[in-house]
Amino acid sequence: MLSLTNRTEPPPSSRFTPPGCRLRAAFHNSRIGETLAHMGRMQDALQAYQQAVSLQPQEALYQRLLAAFCVRYQYQIVETGLPAARRAVLLAPQDPASLDAMAQVLPRGPG
Repeated sequence: MLSLTNRTEPPPSSRFTPPGCRLRAAFHNSRIGETLAHMGRMQDALQAYQQAVSLQPQEALYQRLLAAFCVRYQYQIVETGLPAARRAVLLAPQDPASLDAMAQVLPRGPG
């Protein structure tokens, strides 16, 4: 008899992720982050954007959204926004939106 407690394979739910499921979850997390930011809940918004990034780490879009959040709300620009913009450029070096995200987080000079 097979013991369920001594299984060596992962449970069925973790063996297969339906196509697009992580992408949809990342999208929804970014929207939740936007909503929380509008409500003034910056730390919760940051966590939602970071969750979106962790669900789609190779997608420049979510890195850009995280950087844009930081700039828009002047929240952790150097600590979080700048690294996110850098990752966006590394993931999509020819993408104008990624380059724009980087320009938005870079410190501005005088004048």
